[in-house]
Amino acid sequence: MLHQAAEQSAEDILRNGPDENKCIAGRFLMAWPPSGKKMETIATISSSSTPETAKYTFRIYFELTEECLAKLQVSSHDEFRLSLKGAVMEKLSQIQKLSSLPMQLTFSDGVHIQWKNRGPNMEIKTLNTWSSSESRDVDNSWYLSDGESDDRPVPAKRRHGQSEETTYPSHSGTSNLSSGIEPSATESKRYRRMEAKRQKLAKREGNKPLADDSEPVSNQSGKPLERKDVSPLSLQSQVTESVLEFQPGLRTGSRIYSAIKDIQRGLSVSVIGIVTNMSIPTMTHKGDWACSIDIVDPSNYHLNDLGRSQALKINCFTKRYREWLPHPKIGDVIILCHVKIVEYQGSLTGTGYADKLQWAAFSSSKGEVHHGPPNNVPKQEGLADGGLGASFSPFFQPDSPVIRYCVKLSDWWREAKPNVIPTTKKLQIEEKANQSYLPISRSHRVHRLISEAGPSVPPAGYFDCTVEVLKGVPNDGFRRVYTLFVTDYTRNEHTPIFQGNWCSSSLSEYVLQLEMWDASAEAAQNMRPGHYYLIKNARMKINTAGYYEGKVAEAKITELQEAEAETNIHLKSLLERKQQLEAKPTKTESATAYQLIQDITEGKFFNCTVELLHLVNRPEHSPCLYVTDYTLNPQLTANVANSPWSRGLQKRIIKIFLSQEQRHVVDSVSIGSYYCIRKLRIRHTELEQGYCGFLGGNEKLLVPLNPNKTDNEHLNGLLRRRETYINKIKRAQHDTPKVDQLPPNPPSPARVVSKAIQPFTRIMDIREDAIPQIYQICAKVVDFHPLELREAFYQHCSRCNVEVPKKHRACTRCSDFEHDYLEYKYQLFLMLEDEDGYQIFVSVGDKCPLLAGLERGSLSENDMILRKFCDRLQPMLGNLAAMHEGLKSEENVPVDTPYLCFEVGSWSVPDARPAYRLIKYEKLPLP
Repeated sequence: MLHQAAEQSAEDILRNGPDENKCIAGRFLMAWPPSGKKMETIATISSSSTPETAKYTFRIYFELTEECLAKLQVSSHDEFRLSLKGAVMEKLSQIQKLSSLPMQLTFSDGVHIQWKNRGPNMEIKTLNTWSSSESRDVDNSWYLSDGESDDRPVPAKRRHGQSEETTYPSHSGTSNLSSGIEPSATESKRYRRMEAKRQKLAKREGNKPLADDSEPVSNQSGKPLERKDVSPLSLQSQVTESVLEFQPGLRTGSRIYSAIKDIQRGLSVSVIGIVTNMSIPTMTHKGDWACSIDIVDPSNYHLNDLGRSQALKINCFTKRYREWLPHPKIGDVIILCHVKIVEYQGSLTGTGYADKLQWAAFSSSKGEVHHGPPNNVPKQEGLADGGLGASFSPFFQPDSPVIRYCVKLSDWWREAKPNVIPTTKKLQIEEKANQSYLPISRSHRVHRLISEAGPSVPPAGYFDCTVEVLKGVPNDGFRRVYTLFVTDYTRNEHTPIFQGNWCSSSLSEYVLQLEMWDASAEAAQNMRPGHYYLIKNARMKINTAGYYEGKVAEAKITELQEAEAETNIHLKSLLERKQQLEAKPTKTESATAYQLIQDITEGKFFNCTVELLHLVNRPEHSPCLYVTDYTLNPQLTANVANSPWSRGLQKRIIKIFLSQEQRHVVDSVSIGSYYCIRKLRIRHTELEQGYCGFLGGNEKLLVPLNPNKTDNEHLNGLLRRRETYINKIKRAQHDTPKVDQLPPNPPSPARVVSKAIQPFTRIMDIREDAIPQIYQICAKVVDFHPLELREAFYQHCSRCNVEVPKKHRACTRCSDFEHDYLEYKYQLFLMLEDEDGYQIFVSVGDKCPLLAGLERGSLSENDMILRKFCDRLQPMLGNLAAMHEGLKSEENVPVDTPYLCFEVGSWSVPDARPAYRLIKYEKLPLP
C-alpha cells in the first residue's frame, strides 16, 4: 500500500537511484499546466538523515497520455505522496534554478500518486495508472478507516495506459448498470480470485461477508457515479440490519474520534455523538457562558438493555459570546474537538474549555453541517484583551470522511431510537469518488523558529528551538517553576509585547516567555542572559491571558558557542537575524516622542500627557484605564460607555489595557488626576472596533503630574484644551434653541454651498461633455465596487507587464518563483451622486494622489495594510461597508455618507466614451 511504503530520502535517490518499492512525500512548490503529453513540477521533500529535517527541492516531470495528465490536477502548495515505481532519475551537471539538488525525476510509464488540494475543502485525490492486478488489489482498501471493510465490487480491468481512479459504482445486491462488454474468461477468473480475497479479509476483520455478484460490474464511461435513488421498502430490512451493526469511532487525517466507551480520564479527546439532551446557556459567577450536552453513540447505547445506556455529559464554556457555545438540536450529530475527560462523582464527564473547544453539528433532517442559528458575532477572534493574542475560532469545519461518518451515525440513531417514525422519503445512497484520505501522520518533533511554533502545529505543539536568553526570573510561589524570556529574532504575532530595561523597544515583539518546570527549572537557573542554547521538547500553549507561551519540562538543553555557527545552521541563522536587527537605527528612551491623541500612529511607542477619566478592575479580566487629552481621533474605539464621565468625549478617549506588572497601578491612581504615560503603544482590534492602548512591562510607566506646577509644557497644553472644551460645552448648553424655534425643513449642506459658491459642475452637464478636462463636483458616494475593500487590488508582473490572477502567488509566464517582479496595485470604483440625483462612476486607481504614501500589499491577507487603506477612504465612504455587510444578511442599512467636493478628471477610452478618475476630494467650504 502506498501509505505503508517506506519513504526514500532525496540524498539516497541521488546516490543510489530510485527504489521502486519506496515512495517520496512532500509538497509541490510549483506546478505548470500540461503542455501536450508533459507536465513539469517543482517539489520539495524532507531529508530523513538529519534531525533538522532539511528540505530538498528538485523537478519532477510527468510524461503521460493527455487523458492521464488531465486527471493529474495538482497545484502549487499541494501535499503529495508519490510511488517511485517507474521513476527515472537523471543526474544533472549543475543545479537548476529554484532547485537544491542536481537531479530530476521523470515518470513516463505510469504514476501512482496521492495528493491533497489546498482549497477550502482540502480534497484528497488518488491517481494510479499501473494496470497490474496486484496494484488494483492493494488500492481497494486505500480509503478505508480502521474497522471499516471495503464492500464495493472491483471495477472492470482497464486497458493499458488508461488511468484508474478511486471511484466505485453503487453496490446493492444486483446492479442496474451494464458494462456492455462481456469480460474474458481470464478476467472473470481473476476477479473471482480478487473477490475471494476481499471476502476473506472482511471475515477476518469481523465484518459481514459481502454479497457475491454473479458478474463484475464495469463502468465504461469512466465517470464516478454520484447518486442513485433506491426505494426504502426494497432495502429496509438490509439497511436496518447493517445500520444497527455500525461500529463507532473514526480515524481521519491527523485526528482520532474516539468511541464514547473508549475514552479515559485525563485525556483530551475528540468525539462524535447524538445529542439526547442539552441545557439552556447560562452565565457563571465568573462571567463566562456555559451549557451542558448529553451525547450517545453505539458504544454506550444498548438496544436490548436501555437501563445500561448512559449518555456522556460534556460541559462547554466560552468567555465572550453566547453564540460560540454549541447550539445543536436534539437528535443532531455533534462533533466536539479538544474535550478534556475528568471524573466527577464516580462518572466520566467532559469539559470543553473556552480557548480549546471546537464544535460543529450535523442535521440529519436537512443533511447539512451547521453552527447554530444565524448570528452576527465574529467567527474568529484573538483570545487576549482587545481581541489580540492567539487567534481562535470555536467553529469546526469537518472534512468529507467526518461528514460521511455523521451520516452513518444519524442513520443508526434513526433505527436505534425507540418509537422513531420511519421517514417516507427515498433513501439516497451516495457514492463519492476519491474517498481515500491520508492515514494518521506520525509526525516527529522538528526544529522550528518561534514565528513558526504554535499549540496546533504538529506534533501537538512540540518543537525544538535555538534561542538567546534575555532574562531569567525565579517563581517565588513555586520553586519547581523558573521563567525565561528568550528570542530567536523572529516574531510570532500571537505572543505579547514585552517591555522592560532588559528588552529594547526594537526587540519587544520578538520575545517568547518559557515556563521551565521540574528538571528544566534547575537547568534554567544556570542559563545566562546573552548566551545561546538549543532547547529540545518545548511545547507551545495558550496562557490564561490568551497569548502564546512555551513550556519545557525536560532538561534537554545544550549551550552553544558562537564559534559553532559554521557547523550549526540554526545558530548561524539566528546570529544573522540578530545582526540585521541591530543594524537598524535603535530608539533610545529620549527618542520616544510625546504625541497628542490626534497624532498617534499604530504600532509605535510614544509618551503622552492625559487626564484619567475612568478605570475598570474586575476579577478574571485585565484592568483598563480610560484617559483623554481632549484631542479628536476618529480611529479610536467606539466601545466607550455613554456615561457621565465620557459624555461629549467620543473619539477622544483611549482605552488602555494593563498587563504584567502594570496591572497593579490601578491600586494607586485616582480619577481626575493627570499623568504622563511612557512607552504606550496603540493597536487596532476588531473586538473594540478601533484603536486601543496597551501597557506592559515592569518599569514605572505612569508618572503623576502636579497641575499647580507650570514648568511642564505638555501638562499646560492639556489644561488649556480642557478649559476650552468645558467652555464649549457650556456655550452649547446655553445657546441650544427650543424645539419650536428650529426651522421646519433645514436645507441640506450641499444645497446651501452650491448656491453660495458656483464653481461646481452638475453631473448631468458632465455627461454631455466628452472633452477631457477637470471638474469640481459637489456630491456624495452612494456605492463602491468591489463590494469588499479587501478585494480592491490586483497583482501585476512588472517583467511581463500582465495582470497575475489572485489565485496565483507569482507570474507563471516568467516563473517568478522568488516574487521579484510581483507588484500589488490598488483599484476601486465609486458611484457619486449629486443633489439632483444624477450619478457617475469614478475610478480610484493605484496612481491616485489619494492613495499616495500607502504601503502596497495584498489587502486580502495583510490586515494592517487593509486597515490603513480603509482609514484613508473612510471619510468619504461613510457606512457603505456596513451597508454591503447588511446585503449579505438581507438587512436594509440606510446609506449615510457626507457631501464632499470631488475633483474629477475625464479622458476618452478606446470606444470614444468618456471615463472618469478621482483626483482628490475636500470638505465642503462654509457658505
